Amino acid sequence: MAKENVGKCPKCGADVYIGYSYYCSAYQQGCNFNLKKEHNYFGQSLSIGKEYAQKLINGESVNFKIKNKEGKPYNAAFELNIQEKEVSLKKIPNKKTVFNSSQKYYIQKKYAIDLNNINADIHIGKGTKRFILEKLKNIEIHSFKASSPYVNIESIIKNLELHSNVEKIFVISSDEVSGEDSKIRKKRNRDFLEGITYYSKITYGNGHEKREQHFEDNLMIYPFKYKTNPEDENENSPNYFNLHSKFYLINNQYAFIGSANLTEKGLSSNFETLFLLIKIKVKTIGN
Repeated sequence: MAKENVGKCPKCGADVYIGYSYYCSAYQQGCNFNLKKEHNYFGQSLSIGKEYAQKLINGESVNFKIKNKEGKPYNAAFELNIQEKEVSLKKIPNKKTVFNSSQKYYIQKKYAIDLNNINADIHIGKGTKRFILEKLKNIEIHSFKASSPYVNIESIIKNLELHSNVEKIFVISSDEVSGEDSKIRKKRNRDFLEGITYYSKITYGNGHEKREQHFEDNLMIYPFKYKTNPEDENENSPNYFNLHSKFYLINNQYAFIGSANLTEKGLSSNFETLFLLIKIKVKTIGN
């Protein structure tokens, strides 16, 4: 009977099979990756089925319903905690976006964009890509930073001519992927990134090897998980902020803010709204 594969080992890159646990097929060669099907989190049992195992092994987070100190249930995100001798689950701290009285929007309390007293160009309709390209036609791009739930990385790099020497930072802020379009886009992103990925091997003193994956030096991708309607947030609270808008920052001076995702439909056929703010102030706030 053929063994069922659930992904590639995060430690060595070999296949991971389903047995009494999710184990690396290269265990005879020394890889000790072994993900248990049952985990204990402060007395609460967390069961990992095949779908959750695939996501965790692929570097994604998964949600479990657990109870807080007061016994109130809530959804919490977990990711793999891969250590030298064991593999466990690690709860991801809640990340909140804060809105303060001085009209500055903060992401992780590190960066702020001051929107006071700024005039903006606005696009409402289809053909968002034409609007962006028209506004940037005389701009030499050396830095492109974006926060968007859905991104077609290859298309954006080609359409905006973001060459290898251009700093490219994508904060992908969606919940778990669902729908056929999202799955196709995710596969295209993986295929494209595989083409610009290189690998290196680290050999430990005990002879074990670990394969590490790297993108080109100027490309960085960060997942930023959020809930559009968090259960633990009060919409009437002064600190409540429902993240929906997409942000594209060029050369730390030109900001596009609106509804358009960085996808073919978002930039071409969908009816979208997009503002262009010029010579904005981007401040590093600190840790």
